[in-house]
Amino acid sequence: LTVSISDILCNLGVPQHIKGFFYLREAIYIMVLYPQPLNIRMSKHIYPAVAEKYSTTTDCVARAMSHGIDYAMERGSDTLIFSVFGNTICKSRGKPTNNEFISLISERIRAGRKSI
Repeated sequence: LTVSISDILCNLGVPQHIKGFFYLREAIYIMVLYPQPLNIRMSKHIYPAVAEKYSTTTDCVARAMSHGIDYAMERGSDTLIFSVFGNTICKSRGKPTNNEFISLISERIRAGRKSI
């Protein structure tokens, strides 16, 4: 599962050398294994779990994830990004939120699509 998530993040354009890559990977992993409503779980469960694993704060986790998503939106393939996120993002609206990004990828994996 970790390899599948890593492949998806790399294909989307999130570089492996930034902390956001590892934080996003861990958050998606948690969401795939323990699916529950994301809006309840993100700030109360997922950010703290990732922060504890990597010995950092929840604010750092959220910022690093956002930074990783920025990389994907700026440098990733527009076609690939649209195929994953569809109508949830557009140029005028900007990038998906951390919640949207993690939710859409975890749902894809749960639906059986292990790659992008």
